[in-house]
Amino acid sequence: MSGVFYLLVVCAETFAAGRHGVGGFIARPSQLGYLTSRYWSQSVLWTVQLVIFLAGLSFVIAAVNAAIRVSFAMGRERVLPGSLARLSGRQTPVVAIGCLAVLTLALGLPLTYAYGGMRTFGYLASAGGLPVVLVYLAVNVAVIRAFRTEFRDQFRFWRHLLIPAAAVVVFLFPLWGIIRPPAYTLVNLLPFIALGWLGLGAITAAVLRARRPASFETLGRVFVPAEQRKQ
Repeated sequence: MSGVFYLLVVCAETFAAGRHGVGGFIARPSQLGYLTSRYWSQSVLWTVQLVIFLAGLSFVIAAVNAAIRVSFAMGRERVLPGSLARLSGRQTPVVAIGCLAVLTLALGLPLTYAYGGMRTFGYLASAGGLPVVLVYLAVNVAVIRAFRTEFRDQFRFWRHLLIPAAAVVVFLFPLWGIIRPPAYTLVNLLPFIALGWLGLGAITAAVLRARRPASFETLGRVFVPAEQRKQ
């Protein structure tokens, strides 16, 4: 449902800006604030800005928690340095939190100084867009493959083929927009840095599989339910 909501928001923004006004609309620092002032009232602009702030904050909290959790899990599985799995007296992954904080500040502060907070957030969110699209594509393809092979007895055409295939087609549109932008500015080049990071991860996984197969087999095992891990 969240995907449908965001799709409706994008459609509303596109119709409000008009076919020939999309370029100028995208260049505005606050698109929703502009639409609020134009089609509603300047007096309620603060409510829209508050919603944008809370939505952005919730996204950042979720992303940071996910990054810390993955770093901690990979440290515990000895794929990354084991110190990342170190816990404090309150069972908090302090090393993983500290490393992520240092990395975030090292990346975010120079960009914020050069481009400002809002543009930096937009740049980094755009850089994260490519991995997200690729992950969703991979998951949908994996669903089709899994239910056509390993879980063939549970296969349902509309649930395990039609819907994932339609999702793959839908996600190809933003993927094409990321890979073939109209102009190669910083915001358009950052996703390729994310693609390089994914490539580095693929190389690391290949090295682990060849040299440390036991560590490779444990990748992601921490996210499997305990009863399944015992099987």
